[in-house]
Amino acid sequence: MRKVVFVIDGWFMRKRVFALKAFYYDGQSIRDYCRGHLRDNDYLYRIFYYDTEPLDLKGHNPITKEMIDFGKTPVALAQKKLLESIKHTPNFALRLGSTVWRNKAWIIDPDKVKLLLKKEITIDDITDNDVSPYIE
Repeated sequence: MRKVVFVIDGWFMRKRVFALKAFYYDGQSIRDYCRGHLRDNDYLYRIFYYDTEPLDLKGHNPITKEMIDFGKTPVALAQKKLLESIKHTPNFALRLGSTVWRNKAWIIDPDKVKLLLKKEITIDDITDNDVSPYIE
């Protein structure tokens, strides 16, 4: 009998599962997916799941000046729900890194930057959907 360990990069796996629409993404479904890769006489010892807590800060969108509570966005709420389900699923070892908003900076969509540099658009053409916080 072999003891098997899975090591999962949470953000990478989440993007792939969503892109492929492979399965509902929660702790039990991830465990079932891993168990589906076991051979006869294999034993699931542990799933090391690496991810980060969602950003739990507030900031102002530089375009609209609207206050955003990043901890209450749909993405953050889904991440919290996922991490909670993993905490209650057998065989998981959850390892959390830290989420950092670098200097409270914002990033403009690279395609929009190209258009700005070519002078095909002006700064007035940038919308709130064209900027995102610089989160690592």
